[in-house]
Order: sequence, then structure tokens, then C-alpha cells
Amino acid sequence: MSVAALNDPSKQIEIEDELESFFHALLWFAIRHLHHNCSDVGDFMVNYFDGGERAPWNPDRYACGRTKEDAITSGIIMLSSEKVELQFLLPPEARAPAASTSTPVPRAITASSASSVKASAAPRKVATGDRHPIHKLIKALLPWFSARYELRRLAEEAAAAQMAEERLPKFTPEYTDQFALDEYREEWEAMKGRSRKGISQIGDANRERLEDLAANLSDHEEMIRVMLAHLIDSENNVWPLDDKTEDQLPKNFNPEKTQTLKRTAPRDEDPVEESNGKRMRSLSS
Repeated sequence: MSVAALNDPSKQIEIEDELESFFHALLWFAIRHLHHNCSDVGDFMVNYFDGGERAPWNPDRYACGRTKEDAITSGIIMLSSEKVELQFLLPPEARAPAASTSTPVPRAITASSASSVKASAAPRKVATGDRHPIHKLIKALLPWFSARYELRRLAEEAAAAQMAEERLPKFTPEYTDQFALDEYREEWEAMKGRSRKGISQIGDANRERLEDLAANLSDHEEMIRVMLAHLIDSENNVWPLDDKTEDQLPKNFNPEKTQTLKRTAPRDEDPVEESNGKRMRSLSS
């Protein structure tokens, strides 16, 4: 589910939420069946897909976990165990020689080598050309979601500021005289145009950039186009044929042994549900 849906159980599902859910499903399969630099797939699965934070509106319920929310809002998927960005890699036989190096990351793993990788403290360096095309696809999609949530945050911040402003007393002459503020009026007029930009005071160009990125999620067309571009028209980064590995989630993995909070609110308490368990998508989407 999308971050927005997990953080607001009553939210009507929109196309943006559906596309984000598809992205999470793509990542779910990729982290388990493609080469990458994550040395603990079980830990990543629990923290990203099952982790939760106690909901601010109800401490007995859980909202989206920090790992997923940070990834989607920042546009970068970080590995908590390695403190580096998650990278998907080509199969070993398709990579450049080790001498061609650039970005240092822990070496790619398979299920059979996971224990030895965790025991090794020396990361290998991976050439930029060693990254799997799905890495570029994920990097292309993440800014769309990040822009969406930044615009949502700005809108919420502006609404809160407007509400706070409406609660303030009106600055009538009688009110200003009461506090002898007239002597500061000239100074204020000179200063207010020089104030530093707050979080919500972004420039028009930056807001337009965010809106352009988020607009890619208004329907399915742009995501289909970008996916096809990475599948069949990726120029020098052709999608490899034999890139699938064995499932890298250990067969005996038990998520209940982790300390990560789970979103375990009873199903019948979810406020908006259809009989088939899926929430209604808004008619506007």
C-alpha cells in the first residue's frame, strides 16, 4: 500500500496510490530475486514492507513504517544495515572487471553467500555500468513519488498556516495602539521583504518542477512508457536475460523474531473497506 494510505486509513485510493503500490510490489520481487548490495534481505523485507510506527491519531494502531516512508518521501532507498543506498546489480558474469571502480558499495549477494557477506567487513567497489537496468528504472520513478509527497506536505503546511492566521486577532488601529506597535511599523515594512524562505516558501520554478514530476502519476501512461523504455530501449544498458537468482529470503526466516513494530490493527476496525477487502478508489481518479 502507499504511504498515504497507510498513514490515513480513511483515505480514498487514487491512481497515485495504485501506482505507488505497484512500485512497492516491483521492489518486493526485485529485492528477493535480483542481485543487489543488501546483505540482509529479511531485515529489509520486515523494515520496508512490514514495519510500522504507532499512529499519532491512535496509539493502538500503526501507520507506515519509517523505512518505506523515508524512501518514498526522500527518493532514496537506504539500507539500514549498510548505511548505503540500495543498488541492483547485473549478474556477476555480466559485470565489469573489479579494477573498473567508482561508487563503493557492499558486494552483491545470493542466498547461499549471505552469511559470508555479513561476516565480511570489506566492501567491494561496483562500476556504474554494473548496475542492473531496474536500478535506473527505480531511480527514475522515485522522484515522482517524492514530488507528490512534498506537494502534499506543502499544501498541509499552507492550510495549517492559513488556519492559524484566521485565529489571530485582526490588526486594527485600536489593537496596534494597545501594544504601541506603530513605532516598529516602518522597520517591519523594510524587513518583511528580506525574510529567509521557509520550508513552504519555495520558488515558483521549484514548485513547477515538483508539479511536473508528480503529474507523471496522474494516469498509467507515463509509467508504462518509462518501463518500456528501460525494458526494450535502454541503449547501452540492455536488460539481461538470466538475471533471476534463487529467492534470497531464507526459507526459515521468521519475521516475528524481529523487533520491528507491525501494523496489526484488527481488520474489522478499518474504517473504509469493501466486502472484498479492497478500499474504494475515488471516483475522481
